[in-house]
Amino acid sequence: MPRAFRITLVILPALLLLVVLTLMAMGYKSLLPGYHVFFYTPSKYQKTIQQIFRERDDIRMQYKTAFIEAQRDGAIDVASQTLTQNIESRIWPYWLGTAYDFNGNTRTPGKGKIACGYFVTTVLHDAGIPIDRNALAQVASEKLVTGLVGEPNTQRYHNLTIGEFLSAVKSFGEGLFVVGLDTHTGFLLYEPEEVYFIHASARFPHAVVREPAAASPTLRNSKYRVLGKISGNYGLMSAWLNVRPSPVATKEKRLRGEGLLVP
Repeated sequence: MPRAFRITLVILPALLLLVVLTLMAMGYKSLLPGYHVFFYTPSKYQKTIQQIFRERDDIRMQYKTAFIEAQRDGAIDVASQTLTQNIESRIWPYWLGTAYDFNGNTRTPGKGKIACGYFVTTVLHDAGIPIDRNALAQVASEKLVTGLVGEPNTQRYHNLTIGEFLSAVKSFGEGLFVVGLDTHTGFLLYEPEEVYFIHASARFPHAVVREPAAASPTLRNSKYRVLGKISGNYGLMSAWLNVRPSPVATKEKRLRGEGLLVP
């Protein structure tokens, strides 16, 4: 066996291992071969969505059989926690690594390409929120945010540093947010001690990624940011459960329920 060939047999696996370890260290394991072929497949995605719907139906029954407002509030709180957890741990993993394209609108994670707005609306639609994924994905990012959470629940920030903006995000408490930028949109997830930006990135690796918000050039460089909190939004949770908001809801709840999604 030629010496050069033997050297190649040693170096090539080492290089491949280095690439794999680098991608994993950078949080890009979803770009590894086999991620969508063996682990997060389209068929598994459909089964996951069906399971999420069954869990939603159980919470809906809790809401409809509640006797007092406090019990309905409890069902809404459970809905918020469940929807947030499902999007984070059961839906996003399937979409990570899906290729980005400005005009992409694939419905299948890991196949085809998807634009930033379509990523947001497809995730929410697949999670069970009754929206027109096409219409909402095609509007300006600010209208997408207000359409989801309502004008009273929309915050706008101009020319803040990334540190100032993330401090503002944290002031609303942990949970799931949608954020509109100068020319982009995505999700923010505030977990203990960290805020993540989950979006279909037009930058490297040109795919759906989950990255620390403070380190994201896309989020950091935007001069204008529009923020809406999904978790705890009364209208969104009522829409997800397919129930009408309580007629005795407080004014604060009614404000949180404003938006395009109120039944």
